[in-house]
Amino acid sequence: MAELSPSLQQFVPSSVCLKCEGCCRFQAADSLWRPKWDKKEFIDDHNYVSTIADCGKHLCRFFNKQDSTCRTYRERPFDCELYPFLLSQGHTGIDVHVHLACPYIQDHEADAALHQYVQYLRLFFARPDIRDFLKRHRSLVQDYGPVVAETRFLFTLPELDGPVQAQALLSQKNIFDAFLARSERPLSSYHFSAIFGWQDFFKFTFEVVEDRLCVFAWQGTDGFLYLPPLGGGLQSSTVKKCFERMGGARNKIARIENIPTIPLPPFPAQEYNTYLKAQEYLYRRKDLELLAGQAYKSQRHDIHVFKRRCPNARVRAFVPSDREDCLGLYRQWAANRRARHTDPVYVSMLQDNATVHALLMAHAAELGLVGKVVEIDGKIAAYTFGYALNAETFCVALEVTDLRWTGLSAFIFNRFCADPAVSPYTFLNTMDDFAMPLVAKTKNSYHPIQHVPVYALRMPAPSSQGTAT
Repeated sequence: MAELSPSLQQFVPSSVCLKCEGCCRFQAADSLWRPKWDKKEFIDDHNYVSTIADCGKHLCRFFNKQDSTCRTYRERPFDCELYPFLLSQGHTGIDVHVHLACPYIQDHEADAALHQYVQYLRLFFARPDIRDFLKRHRSLVQDYGPVVAETRFLFTLPELDGPVQAQALLSQKNIFDAFLARSERPLSSYHFSAIFGWQDFFKFTFEVVEDRLCVFAWQGTDGFLYLPPLGGGLQSSTVKKCFERMGGARNKIARIENIPTIPLPPFPAQEYNTYLKAQEYLYRRKDLELLAGQAYKSQRHDIHVFKRRCPNARVRAFVPSDREDCLGLYRQWAANRRARHTDPVYVSMLQDNATVHALLMAHAAELGLVGKVVEIDGKIAAYTFGYALNAETFCVALEVTDLRWTGLSAFIFNRFCADPAVSPYTFLNTMDDFAMPLVAKTKNSYHPIQHVPVYALRMPAPSSQGTAT
């Protein structure tokens, strides 16, 4: 698998690897941790590199114990290049894990650098040449199921055969929309784009249970229900079957997310706990278009400052050729935010959303998104996207602005609320505040008429005596 070696960046520095006493030494001759390879003269019948017994251990045949180097380093197996990251055959495809026994991972598991490298791996494995490579070498993908407790699941690779993942997921949109039409849609997550944008982070499956459509989001062998079963009310029997499908208490992330307040059945406390996950912001759209009265004085001021500074700013519809400029703006915006905020959760969210924005822009028309951009001196300085949530409510899903222009955020938001595609709706939903005080402060400054609660449902831990909400 040496053909990949020139293009795969290493996460662990070589100087660290040479001092480590973990890799290349195995407890058993048939250890699952041995690398697989395609060079027949060096492997056993199962494609594992053979070992040499030494002082009660079993060394990789290429390991030089005098200086801890590799005799075939430039042409080493891809498993060795990728480590401490692993390719494992999962139940929904090829999964990427990280080996938690690696000392370098233990020291850096919470670092932003690890998250950035995972993002790099996502892009690496999405490359057509790498996908072709994996198709030719499927037999070299391990099954780390027996030792999965020693790893942490990261993501599932897009399918290697058939349509690419985005098109495969889009093929489910019609059935999703059909069941959605039979459901209440009070929350921002009740739109296909809310699922589609996160396909690089979860493997979504669509299953009908008791005439309800269930959208499961999987991470390796564990998963959760992204929405309550669609097509009718939340029934105890359906919920029970969904938790059985997710593996019950064995699955640590099993839950049902994005449950609205209507109706919440009285589930037995010993079986399920309901809890408040977030609150979404709901406004009268006309209030945000007019910005009348003392309550909106600061927003009118910000817009006035912007228009005075940029009298020729132009709002127009997003077109596909704008995508790269918009993504460049996102990178600039995210870099500014990272410089001001050190919270690792927030930094991780910025990195994840780069992928989400790119996917939604690439498929905006297919997803039914309305997109607008603001041009200043011929350059895109802001963009926003949204969608019709129900007959009365429009949802603003994305908004990014060039932070150098004071008042631009207030300007594009106001213009979007007044746009002909948005003006037929009575209400505007701007999603939740991500538990960030500054975001909450900004959204509250626009005077929402309601904070819409978002609930989740989970099974209590075996020792838990919690009560249902």
